Amino acid sequence: MKSAVAVAILVTGFVCSCDIMSFAPGDFCVPDYGADEAVGTASPCPSPYASTSTPESANPPSKPASSTSKPAIASNNISTHSFVFVTTGETGACGLNSDETLECWGNLHAPEGHFLSVSVGCGYACAVRSDQTLLCWGDSSDGQTAAPKGQFVSVAAGCLYSCAMKADGTVTCWGDTTRGSPPAADLVSISTGLGYACGLKSDGSLACWGYDLNHTVAPPTGQFISVSAGYTSACGVRTDGTLACWGNDDPGDLTPPGGTFSAVSVGFFHACAVKTDETIVCWGNDYDGETKAPAGRFTSVATGDWYSCGMRPNGLVACWGDDDAGQASPP
Repeated sequence: MKSAVAVAILVTGFVCSCDIMSFAPGDFCVPDYGADEAVGTASPCPSPYASTSTPESANPPSKPASSTSKPAIASNNISTHSFVFVTTGETGACGLNSDETLECWGNLHAPEGHFLSVSVGCGYACAVRSDQTLLCWGDSSDGQTAAPKGQFVSVAAGCLYSCAMKADGTVTCWGDTTRGSPPAADLVSISTGLGYACGLKSDGSLACWGYDLNHTVAPPTGQFISVSAGYTSACGVRTDGTLACWGNDDPGDLTPPGGTFSAVSVGFFHACAVKTDETIVCWGNDYDGETKAPAGRFTSVATGDWYSCGMRPNGLVACWGDDDAGQASPP
């Protein structure tokens, strides 16, 4: 999910009685893999989260392998009309039409009005109106939809945490902002993940801030053309077209393919990138076929929970992977 801002958003996929950002010993978490699927049995919160003093050792809970209880898998669902931009989140996605109206599918509705950009996060979304003010809707358990006033050029909705950028390159974040603030630096794009964010500076270097799970806020040095902050790992496209990834390496999130690329998007436990020949390659966990990108040419890619979507040169959107809530079935 990319316009002027790299807003590949990564999602939780879990509904828990304990805050995923501050698990405590004895807390319990109930995984929920979709409205059409039975909720799992309550179990102790993952112990790696019990101590925030050593986030680098944390490994988020993973989804069990697909079974007969998993009914809806998409392989190449194609939209009926063209979009100019598409963004994916937890179990919902949105597309921007050429007339600046929005269409959303899965578990999200689209507000009325005219918009310049949109970003879908974990159970909520934010968009920049045509007058450059912000509108957010959906889950606001941590204040992530309480958008600030003012004019902005882009917005990135993540998990528990949202950020927007002004025309002068300054960034404002809201929601769970207890783990860091954006740098006072000249940024040209931003991307938010699980309580953290990364931005591309005007000099091509990267800056990350927020919740430092597995060194997600410690990007590599060098020059980049884009960055995507996922659930617990992030990737960037270097100026030579190669990929660099950092953060959590379970399962293989940090092992991107070789070659040269024009765009990258990091999801829950998988990632996809557009090669310079306009084909898509994906890697990481493949629970529901989210790494099995269809053949053909694409101009952009957006990874969500356990599904992915790509935009073809003609503006049609193709999605694949988990489709329990209709998130991989674009209109």
